[in-house]
Amino acid sequence: MKFTPLPEDELKQNDYDILPAGTYDFEVLDAKEKTAKSGNDMIELTLNVFESKGKNYRMWDYLVATPKAQFKILNFCEAVGIKDKFLAGNLTAFDCLKKTGLVKVKVETQDNDSRNVVKSYVVSKPLLPLNNSTEKDDDIPF
Repeated sequence: MKFTPLPEDELKQNDYDILPAGTYDFEVLDAKEKTAKSGNDMIELTLNVFESKGKNYRMWDYLVATPKAQFKILNFCEAVGIKDKFLAGNLTAFDCLKKTGLVKVKVETQDNDSRNVVKSYVVSKPLLPLNNSTEKDDDIPF
C-alpha cells in the first residue's frame, strides 16, 4: 500500500467524530449477509446517519437471527416498512438496501474510547387516514 503520510498535527485534527445521543434520520447504504461469531445468520448494515446540521455519520449495525435478538430485527423491519419480511421469517440483505427511517443513537465509552451504536430503530406513528369520502364539496371553486 502506498500513500502520502499527513503531518501528525493534521491527523489529530481528523479524530473520529462522535454523534451526540439522539434520534436521527438514516439510510441503509449497504447490507451484507454474514455468519456471526456465534454461528447464526446475520445481516451487517452500513448506515448513513444524517445530523441536522448537514453532517453525515457512518455507523454499522448487526441483525442477528437468534431468539434473543429477534426484537431488533422486528424493530428494524417495522421502522422501514417491511414487517411482512419479519412475519415470513425471511429477511435478506437486498430487502434492507436503501431503506430509510429513524434511528436512536447512543454513545458507548470503553477504556476512554467513545463510539456510536444503534440503540433502536424508531417506528413512526402512522399518518391520519385521508378522507376518502365520495361526497363532493360544491364550495370549492375549482
